[in-house]
Amino acid sequence: MTQQRLSAATWKAEIVKMRGFGSPLPAADEASVIAYLAAHLGPSVPQPPPNTVVTAPPVTYTNAETSASASTASASTTNANGAQLYAQNCAACHGAAGAGVPGAFPPLVHDPVVTAANPAAHISAVLKGVHGKAIGGKSYSSPMPPFAQLSDNDIAAIINHERTSWGNHAPTVTPAQIKSAR
Repeated sequence: MTQQRLSAATWKAEIVKMRGFGSPLPAADEASVIAYLAAHLGPSVPQPPPNTVVTAPPVTYTNAETSASASTASASTTNANGAQLYAQNCAACHGAAGAGVPGAFPPLVHDPVVTAANPAAHISAVLKGVHGKAIGGKSYSSPMPPFAQLSDNDIAAIINHERTSWGNHAPTVTPAQIKSAR
């Protein structure tokens, strides 16, 4: 199956959508980013089949976390939103299947940070972004922007999606852990 390359106009529309979700791309950089995306990310991002629901293992809370989590969205709602939030915020670079783009964006499938028992580095990467760090011994030309503008619930949902999708089987996180890492 041959996929179409996305046009500069399509990438511009995607950037407008990303700005609607709080993406901090400066207007002065927009033209060069669009040109780069059109040139280097030609194949369209594959979408999951319709009505696909990605689930994660149940979240186990300690007594201290139980009362804090009662005021947040339920774990199942958060997990269901993770796939959608990932598609909106992450898939343009890392791909719908978490495979990344060689030389530009790292894969999330079986990534040691994503699959680590301790999620601290994963949380930090999403909150603060990553630039200039070798990942799995490879360098990537594109920096990952910070996503601190997203809510604790949304970041937890995205991270849980990444930690439990594509064959990854890592412990999930709570919004309280995201809040603590800010």
